[in-house]
Parts: sequence; C-alpha cells; structure tokens
Amino acid sequence: MSSGDIGLQNISKVFGNVCANKSVSFTLRSGTIHGLVGENGAGKSTSMKILFGMITPTSGHVMIDGRPVDNWNVRKAAATGLGMVQQHFHLSDVETAHDNIVLGSESALLGIRNRKAERRKIETLMRNTGLYVPLDQKTGALPIGQKSRCEILKALYSGARRLILDEPTSVLTPYEVNDFLNILKTLRSQGHSILIVTHKLGEIMQVCDEVTVLRAGSTVAQLQTLNTSVDEITRLMVGRTLTLPTKPNHQPNSAANVLEIYDSKAHRFAFTVSSGEVVGIAGVEGNGQDELVGLITRQNLKFEHQGIGVKLFGNELRECDTRTVRSRDLAIVPADRTHDGLVLELSAAENLLLGKKQCGASDFSRIPVQTLETSCLNQMREFDVRPTEPGLPVGAFSGGNQQKLILARELAGITRNGFILAAHPTRGVDLGAIEFIHRQLLDRAESGAGILLISSELSELFALCHKIYVLYKNELRGPFFRDPRNFSFDSEVIGQAMTGLSQKRAQVS
Repeated sequence: MSSGDIGLQNISKVFGNVCANKSVSFTLRSGTIHGLVGENGAGKSTSMKILFGMITPTSGHVMIDGRPVDNWNVRKAAATGLGMVQQHFHLSDVETAHDNIVLGSESALLGIRNRKAERRKIETLMRNTGLYVPLDQKTGALPIGQKSRCEILKALYSGARRLILDEPTSVLTPYEVNDFLNILKTLRSQGHSILIVTHKLGEIMQVCDEVTVLRAGSTVAQLQTLNTSVDEITRLMVGRTLTLPTKPNHQPNSAANVLEIYDSKAHRFAFTVSSGEVVGIAGVEGNGQDELVGLITRQNLKFEHQGIGVKLFGNELRECDTRTVRSRDLAIVPADRTHDGLVLELSAAENLLLGKKQCGASDFSRIPVQTLETSCLNQMREFDVRPTEPGLPVGAFSGGNQQKLILARELAGITRNGFILAAHPTRGVDLGAIEFIHRQLLDRAESGAGILLISSELSELFALCHKIYVLYKNELRGPFFRDPRNFSFDSEVIGQAMTGLSQKRAQVS
C-alpha cells in the first residue's frame, strides 16, 4: 500500500455457524475507482461494513497506508475521510435537500446555525462535482436519482475523500447512469477514492481502474480492468459461462387475456396481458409503478379513483380485497421485498409459506417441522439461496438472497395458466441468479402464464418482453414493439419516453 490507500487484509467474519468472510483481502488505491463484485452471499456486504467500521471482523485487519489499524470503528472511519452511501437511502423525506446534506455537520457561529455558510459550501460542492439537486425541495418529493445525489453530497460535505457506494445505479435510468458514471470520473480526477459494490459488470468495465472478485466469502482475484473482461469476471464469480436470454422464443395466445387494465374515462391508460405473454412496464421509479401494482393487488386504489379498472382472468376486481386476490392463481414479486414480501423476524421456512392458500390463516403450527424444513431446503437449493438454513431469520440473509426466497415462494405456486406480477424481480441479485430467474419466467410464459414485468432495467425488459409500455408521471406511453428486422427494441425511443423527452410511439410490427 502507498499513502492514501485503504483496504482489508485476510479478513474473516463468522456469524454463529455461518462464515460470511474467510481471508478477504483487497486494496482501494488512492485516487482510483475500485469495483467489488461477487454472487449473492459471496461476502460483499459484510466486507463493505467491516471496511466502514460497522462490523468487527473475527480475524484480519483494516489497512490504511500499509499499516493495520486496531479497534477500527465508524468514528475512526469517518475521521480518516471514509464515507458510505448505502443502497437504501438514509434521508428524512420531510426535510429539505439542504438539511439532509448537512445533517450531523451543521455550521454554527456563536451557537447559532449559519445556513448561509452551509449553502455556500453545498453550492461549491455541486459546482465542483456536477451533483446538482434542488436544495429547498423536500427530499421526499425528489426523484430517486436526486436522492442518490443527496446521499453522496452528504458524505462529501462531511469531509469524505473516500467513498463506498452500494449498488449506486440500481434505480437510475440509462441517461442518469451515464451522467452518474461521468460524475464518478470527475470525483476521481479530484483525488477521491471510490469503492463500488455492484452486479453491473458493464459499469465496472466502463469506470473502474481495478476490480476485486469475491466467491464463497473469499477473494479470488484483484484485477486491472484494462487486463480483464466481463466474461472473465463472470467466470471467476460463478465458475462457468452464463447464457442470458435475449428474447422470448414463443408467441402468446392473444385470444386469452389473463389481465386487462382499462380506463373508463379517458381511454388512455389501458393494456392487456395475454396467456403466455410477457408485457413490460419501463420507467423511473415513482412514476406510477406502485399505484399500478396497488391497483392489481387492491392495496392502493389511487388509479381506481381516477376511473382505471382491472380484470383478472375475466373477473372484475373492483369489489375484491387483497386476500381475495391472493387466493387466485397469482404470483406477486413486490418491489419492496423487506416491506411487502417478507417478515424479517420469521425464519426462511416460515417466509416460504406466507400467502400460501393451503396454509389457511398462516397457521404454521399445523405443519410438521420436518416437512416444513425439507420443503424449504428443496426450494432454497433450487434457487441457490445462501446460506441454506431454513431456520435462520430472513433478516440475517443478504438482500439478494432475500429476493431469491420471494421468487422461490411465488413461482413455486403458479400454474400453467396463472398470472405473474413481477416488480423488479432481479433487483440486487447476482448474474447467475439473473440467468436462472429470467429462464424461470420465460419457461412459465411458454407454458401459458401471463406476466406483467415492471423493471427499471431496460436490458431485462428487452430480454424477456413481447411488448413494452412506459410509465411517466402516472401516464402510460406505448406500446413499443420489437423491430421485425432485428427483433430488438429501440432503446433510444424508450429511454426518451422514460425521461419525458419524447412521446413517440413505436409502430406495431
């Protein structure tokens, strides 16, 4: 290590019977961007939290300038200029962007807060970095991309020169991603060091100087990005070459509608999902996706109050409640797994039963423990959930493994002619899991299930969908179809529709 470097040396961490890290080592060199990649359960989150001082390692050391640091903690990390932006934002929605950015680092003169000095410092930061946000607007009203900028500005305002970013582009549009990566390059040119934890290997290759690959809790390689490739990184991560789908290979049964959304007033918010069809909903989060899911699941009736209705298997849902909807041949992958998909205090086995019709009122006591655990083990192995411990509370699993538990539960119960409502089904999961989930969805569509796929990942929609709509400010745009000449979607047109730059509609092929 040289001056300004920070990293981990031979880090191991054991939680009970689970070994999350074993001999993890990597170095974030001064003035560079470093990628940290690996499958779900590979130890990325634990390594990141140890580096930031949130978790004490079982063995090994945090290294600064080539020397081990004893009793490393968050206070020491902050004192050395290390800041962290987590995937789930820590902002107060009722406060302004200004107040969120300075929280904990407020300026004061003779005991009186100096808001003008704070403002000048923030504005200087924004000019120097390109991270512009409306400072007087409540954070709760900001788009996801600007909330992300607030988090980074908050870290920089507190004096951070080294940044840990956890899945920083997971909720951004393609345009926002490009801008964001350019901002990271600007920060690097100003001497900042950045560690990015991500599943998006294309972004790693585009912006990172080095990349560390973790597998099964251990470091398997630290590589210069100029001397490697996405294929090599993938093989190091999962031990094999992946083959991701590029398009569905079957035609839906357009005569049999599984889902119908209709607009009784304006006739503009309307579409159908046929048996065997995968219909995509693209858009930046916060543009009506939650309201659309709530309309179908009967948990949010904002769209219904505007005259928009829904039929499932030809039956009106206007008088139904959530329990009635869930009793039908329906699988739901919610956008917010921790709030709507799981009970974190319950075990993996118990969570795999939630919403199951055969369980009545979720009376787990009627099911033999051995039967419950055996069934759970089979599902966890099929979806590669790690660790494979049915009795472990779900809150102890990584986010990606929590997502795989939801998919294991929901997809296991769907029949050939059912309906799958999938909101961001691969959010936070690794490439191997993405490959598996995509094939599971296409297999079920080919068998006759209709799928409504809501995703902010255009590559996912392009790989799985027969047609795509865009939600922008609660308005539906599209449909957009594949070009019959090359069977691909027009990413520019759809990207423009996502940002409100264009209302151009694709022609039906």
